[in-house]
Amino acid sequence: MSGVIDLVSTNGLHVQFIEDPSGVLIYQTFQPDGEPFNFHQTLSQGGALSFAAAPLDNPGFEVVWIQQVTDAAGAVTTRLMGQHIVEDGASNPAPEINLPLGDLVAPQLMALAGDRFLLAYDTVDQTTGLATAHIRLGQSGLLYSDTTLQNGLPSQIVVSSGTIDLELGPGQREVLDHAGNVLSLAGASTIYDLTIGAAPGTILNFNADHDQLRLHDAGGAVAGGAHATLTFDERTFTLTWDQDSDGPAPAQALGRVLTGQFGIQNLAADFRPAVLDVIAGDGSSTITWFDTDGSHNWDTLQATEDPAGHVLTYGSTSDGGTREVFTFDVDNTQAYQRYVDDFDLQGHVANRAVLYDDGTSWNARYVYSAGQVAFYELTNFDAQGNQVAHGYFDANGNAI
Repeated sequence: MSGVIDLVSTNGLHVQFIEDPSGVLIYQTFQPDGEPFNFHQTLSQGGALSFAAAPLDNPGFEVVWIQQVTDAAGAVTTRLMGQHIVEDGASNPAPEINLPLGDLVAPQLMALAGDRFLLAYDTVDQTTGLATAHIRLGQSGLLYSDTTLQNGLPSQIVVSSGTIDLELGPGQREVLDHAGNVLSLAGASTIYDLTIGAAPGTILNFNADHDQLRLHDAGGAVAGGAHATLTFDERTFTLTWDQDSDGPAPAQALGRVLTGQFGIQNLAADFRPAVLDVIAGDGSSTITWFDTDGSHNWDTLQATEDPAGHVLTYGSTSDGGTREVFTFDVDNTQAYQRYVDDFDLQGHVANRAVLYDDGTSWNARYVYSAGQVAFYELTNFDAQGNQVAHGYFDANGNAI
């Protein structure tokens, strides 16, 4: 197998990946004026079966390839390799992705916002012949998620604000969030199209586990807008559309959807309001804001409110995949006013800051090993913000 991939980064850096028939895989980078940055670099001396590459935001590139490796005893193994290439065309001497696998089909690679990438590949057990498909997310060569798909590799992957839609075949869909968590399991999925201004109707068979909704304006275009709010009220199963949210234009009834647990996974990939407001049966709300035009450094914002409208939590998911969540002591039952958690790409709490009712506070920074807290750094402050204590502790709270 052989091939050539030409890519250009956001700042005009040009890279060319070349694989010859013997499986030698090299790349050459060029400046915007066409001059090479340096001599070509070798990724594989031979045995590369197929490869894929994508430009990232940093700017830089990610490349993955399937490598056949023969050991000293003559045994042949297949591995999935990956390399992150930085702006000037340099790369680390050893691949950052090095996974021992069975037989594979060609990997799929696509860029995500925030210098991240999505990797899809299918591995076949050499003994049983059973195939297992994987969707993995990564950043600068680090794979931080692994979602196993039961229905094989997707025929199409659509990334939208808040979701990654995996089209698995006609009428089949699985939906992930930007951390690789499954929002909607694979299953038969119908997209229901509604028109704003049409006579309200009822969708009797809507399945919130799999189905999706798409709105159109009177001209047939997919609805949207920088200030539009879609509201689903679980108490009455009603959908309403407000083109200017709290502005003077009245909200318009869309009809009823006989389902509960409506969420962002139930929005078609090509349809995003500015705001989705889901009102639960007890009157509490989950409100999600979408970066519909990609103009912000966050992908989604989300707040939860109690039935009285008090904000319980408020959080953001950055374009890079990290999250920050504020939690407030609304009913004043705790000794703290609020605490703030910062989550890393793996979903671990990387930092927690707590503010108490008396104005004192503390901040803890956590370090993880194999998914568990290895140790943390703790700093305490008085009510005036002066540092009064600082130390390091193991996972059990013992000073180190």
